[in-house]
Amino acid sequence: MIGMHYSMLIVDDEYYICEGLKIKIQNLSIPHITEIQTCYSGEEALKICKDYKPHIVLTDIKMDDIDGISLIHQLKSQLHPVRFLVFSGYDDYEYVRNSFQEGAVDYLLKPVLSEQLDKILREQCASLDQIYIGNISSRSSSIELFENLLKTLQWREGGQEYRQLAESIDSYLPYENYLFSLIAGIGLNIEQRDMIMNHVYDYFDKYENIAVLCGKLTDCKIAVLLNLDHSVAVPEGYGENIINYGHEKINVELAVSLTDIKAHPHFKRLYLDAENILAERLILGYGKIFMHRQITTTQKLLASAQNTVDLLLENPGLIDKDYYWTQLWSLMKQMNIGTLMSFYQYLTGILWSKSSDFQSAVSHWNIPGFYSFESLKQLEIFIQKLFQTYASYISNQKIESSIDLIKKYIDAHFSENLTLSDVAEHFFISYSYLSKVFHDTFGISFQSYIISKRMVYAEKLLHNPDLSIQEIGTEVGYTNVFNFSRAFKNYYGMSPNHYRDSKHEQ
Repeated sequence: MIGMHYSMLIVDDEYYICEGLKIKIQNLSIPHITEIQTCYSGEEALKICKDYKPHIVLTDIKMDDIDGISLIHQLKSQLHPVRFLVFSGYDDYEYVRNSFQEGAVDYLLKPVLSEQLDKILREQCASLDQIYIGNISSRSSSIELFENLLKTLQWREGGQEYRQLAESIDSYLPYENYLFSLIAGIGLNIEQRDMIMNHVYDYFDKYENIAVLCGKLTDCKIAVLLNLDHSVAVPEGYGENIINYGHEKINVELAVSLTDIKAHPHFKRLYLDAENILAERLILGYGKIFMHRQITTTQKLLASAQNTVDLLLENPGLIDKDYYWTQLWSLMKQMNIGTLMSFYQYLTGILWSKSSDFQSAVSHWNIPGFYSFESLKQLEIFIQKLFQTYASYISNQKIESSIDLIKKYIDAHFSENLTLSDVAEHFFISYSYLSKVFHDTFGISFQSYIISKRMVYAEKLLHNPDLSIQEIGTEVGYTNVFNFSRAFKNYYGMSPNHYRDSKHEQ
């Protein structure tokens, strides 16, 4: 099967035989066998296999410390899937029978011939392929079922679909005890996520009386539902194994949460427990295992943070001041996860209650739930963005309510050297936003409005024969008579002199 790669361990207490077999197998160029390790005693093999998980073990029968049959007996509970091959210089029926009883799939006599070794190893790779094909098919259907349930778990109300899926999964799983685990990593891609899920399935395949469902919860979060017989507990090394896998195989720091074991399945409650536990990674970081512990809200810190929020909302002009942000971030970094969660709920709640217009301003964001944040820094950035949007909203509200005052100010000062920047600065508002609001309100740009006011006033002054063209130009805001004449002609289609003459003729 294209894409399947298998690792191999060779065990023999004679160095030259061990290394010679390794070279011989490498020269066979079997594409599926991509990694080969060697060791020179049964004791060493047991130590290596605590971390290294070979798919094929080729071991000598007779060794000084632990013989090959005893080694197979101890390794078969640690490795899955695995194929044990034994070789020996003894053609003894008792050795052959005992090795097959312990789980060996073939027996080779020394010296091992290349042709024989090539045939046997290719057969075992094909056998392993069939296991993985079956696992992939079975896993695909169970992942699909579980991911459908996970979608409903994230809804505020589960509804009938949740109940139907929960009943299906409960009937699908054989045991009475349940535990929920979440695995999170920053920036996981699809391939990494799939590798983690397959590793979880592989890890639990070797345990009896434990069933597992695994699926994608979000792009960077994987959910694991463990179903356990009442006589077993979660393997102690599970969380550490997942974290090591992330570090060594996909180069990603992972965080793992584990709920308590519950005798009756209430998937929604288990899921929320797992999210609450995993949220501690925002404070304590990744590369850790999180389990249930009692967390109380630190009321003093929460009250201080709420007071800072209230101050900023009452005085939006302070939102751009570094002092208040530094104070707020300092308080957040001192909070435990329960306090931080309460603070986020307070902040989003009070902002959301400000007005329906502000809700509209941020509705396209789809305000994230607390559990969706991957780090404290990400939460800080979002809160700052939320405050800045609020400050902009308040500023815009002030502009819209002040637009008539702005127009009156322009009407009183149009003959001066007035620019849009001057007006924006005078009213403490954004240049670009004032330009947009002015055009949207009056259907004309600021500069066109100024020219219009000047030309209408100039036309009235031209009726006074005592005023020269230059005096009129100066009166309406032009220091250069030629610029005034050009602007007047562009507006009325004739020069100021021609306009005055035409009025006299009438």
